[in-house]
Amino acid sequence: IGGSDFDFPHSLWANDQGELYAYGHTSSNNFPTTPGAHDSSLNGGRDIVVCRLSSDGAQLMGSTYIGGSSDDGLNSASFNYGDPYRGEIILDYNGKVLIASCTQSANFPVSSGAYQNALAGGQDAVYCRLNPTLTSLEVSTYLGSSGDDMGYGIRVNTIGQVYIAGVAGGG
Repeated sequence: IGGSDFDFPHSLWANDQGELYAYGHTSSNNFPTTPGAHDSSLNGGRDIVVCRLSSDGAQLMGSTYIGGSSDDGLNSASFNYGDPYRGEIILDYNGKVLIASCTQSANFPVSSGAYQNALAGGQDAVYCRLNPTLTSLEVSTYLGSSGDDMGYGIRVNTIGQVYIAGVAGGG
């Protein structure tokens, strides 16, 4: 899955039906999206991409961009091998798609009532929740300080509380 420029997978998750969800980033302006996608176009240099494949891998069931006008999903505050490509996708107990990542975009899409609605540093962590078909960005917020911040991992408990691990103030 990809377009004519650079496309990088970061994390994979399978649901109970064996469908595969993939999270990564792209700089392709022709990355494949599906009808009704939350966002069907590249917004900046690099955007987050999320895809859903059928259990046999033959059908692209959902695919969307998420991003603002600068780089999204590519960690600029790296300390170890692989750090630029960290971040994670999981599904919650209701099949919602949860993502921990990062952005350098001052206009990253945030949801109404977001915990943090503005970029605080050069790079902030982000948390996003999409519906299972990837047509709606239900929750999105920055998580950051005046330094460079990054969301590396994400988990959710049985009552829906989300936990994000990462780096705060790095760089």
